[in-house]
Amino acid sequence: MPRLRAALSLAALFASLAAPFEAWAGGRQLHGGPSAGGAVLAGRDVAVGGTVGGHLGFGLTDAFRLYGAIDVPLGASITDGAFSLWPGASVGVAYSLDVGTWVPWLGLEARAHVVYARAALGFAVGGGARLGVDWLPQRYFGLSIQASYAALYFDGGLGHSVTLVAGPRWTVDL
Repeated sequence: MPRLRAALSLAALFASLAAPFEAWAGGRQLHGGPSAGGAVLAGRDVAVGGTVGGHLGFGLTDAFRLYGAIDVPLGASITDGAFSLWPGASVGVAYSLDVGTWVPWLGLEARAHVVYARAALGFAVGGGARLGVDWLPQRYFGLSIQASYAALYFDGGLGHSVTLVAGPRWTVDL
């Protein structure tokens, strides 16, 4: 019985913290903004650096959105084979839980990056997932926190990209 009371108390506390003054649907909304954070590139070696970019999404319904992200890793390069990751983009579809001011979402995406390796430019392509939480204290402004993982294929090898970014989110009703 004490465990049940503790669980109900925690659930009530979480619900009161997450409860909005108003709830807003995500359907037919365009939203996006700049982002910055950290990036990890793993292949034969591991490199850690920063990343800057932006995100854009469109709510198809309250639950589903199309999204895209552009990121430019800063300083994340693997010296073995002179491999460095340059600007990239991802597109995907995500499922959102519209629970009020906090909107968690999970998406599957395709990703491509320009790569500089062995004194030549090429492309690293692959796919992955992106997990996000949008905090919307106001209808048209909030904060987006996103983490992504992608498996990238280049020149017969496999690399892994992990990013964690945050940035403001602006919303426009369409």
